[in-house]
Amino acid sequence: MGRHSRSIDAEARLLCVGDDPDSVAALAAGVERHRPAATVESTTDPTVVPTLCSAWHADCVVVEPTLEPLDGDELRTAVRQRHPTVPVVSWTLYEIIG
Repeated sequence: MGRHSRSIDAEARLLCVGDDPDSVAALAAGVERHRPAATVESTTDPTVVPTLCSAWHADCVVVEPTLEPLDGDELRTAVRQRHPTVPVVSWTLYEIIG
């Protein structure tokens, strides 16, 4: 494990952020299927994420890197300014065509 690695408990509160509601729903469903004790919230509005982290006490934020109006790096910076101990993880979905 790297120096910034940490384990996420099965009962973790995960906040999933992406610009496509279907993709975010698929990610949340996958987490819930593999970690049934986890609590998952999702949003397609990256501007509310730092506030949701405070209100909801998120243990981890899972972010699609190509968001707008904040991209994944900007959102990670915004979350870490207010919640320096909350890990921010980037994710993306690729579709194989053909």
